[in-house]
Amino acid sequence: HSKKEFARTDPDGTDVHVNTAESCHADLRRMVIGVHHWISRQHLDRYLEDLAFRRSLRDADVLERLRAALTSPGRLTYRDLIAQP
Repeated sequence: HSKKEFARTDPDGTDVHVNTAESCHADLRRMVIGVHHWISRQHLDRYLEDLAFRRSLRDADVLERLRAALTSPGRLTYRDLIAQP
């Protein structure tokens, strides 16, 4: 906002908008309030991956969402979740 730049097209052709970033932040806040209630810094990358997955499928129909869920790499076990890197 400070540069008075709110939208642009990157050299690779991607449209970049301030509203997209603000929308992602709003989705993350709603995800914390409605689903997770609290997120840890340790697993923040996983929460963001979940948010990205959901946002990438937000315009998909039910069959596309089901196909994406069924072809995901597998479930995350508690042991894997708490494993130290």
